[in-house]
Amino acid sequence: MSQLFYLKECSSTNDEISKFLLYKNSDFTALHTFNQTKGRGQYGNIWSSSAEKNLAYTLAVNVKNTKLSDFMFNYYTANVIRDFLANLTENTVKIKWPNDIILKNKKIVGILIEKKKINQNNYFIIGAGFNILQEKFDAVSNAGSLLTQTGRRFNLNEFTIALHDFIVKN
Repeated sequence: MSQLFYLKECSSTNDEISKFLLYKNSDFTALHTFNQTKGRGQYGNIWSSSAEKNLAYTLAVNVKNTKLSDFMFNYYTANVIRDFLANLTENTVKIKWPNDIILKNKKIVGILIEKKKINQNNYFIIGAGFNILQEKFDAVSNAGSLLTQTGRRFNLNEFTIALHDFIVKN
């Protein structure tokens, strides 16, 4: 059973997801916001995001629901996100291993997967920051967004639901 929750603002969806894993059948629970204030990436890097322009999305997957090793789970997750974006944009989308999704030579998604024990269950916590409508990237020269790379304006809510449905089905 899959659930998708929304917060108007939060510090980090990867940190907040544990509050939504209090019940049985919370094996594919997701949380998203369009205003994440303290996002983080691999190796302690900071992921900054313009409010109401991008998506911070976290999915908790109970480890008992997968037979993949940690490495293969990361690999599989990156491929699913890449496939979603390739289908959506009708463009070639690449993975810069281990955690960046690249469209037309610009990073449009960063992925952070953590393994956590929450309420006696082990979870893969998949956090992903999607640059969707942001147009200016001052601090990061290799960043882009779906808007800057495709010229298309995506509705944030529709994008989120389509992404969540695609990930959960795959």
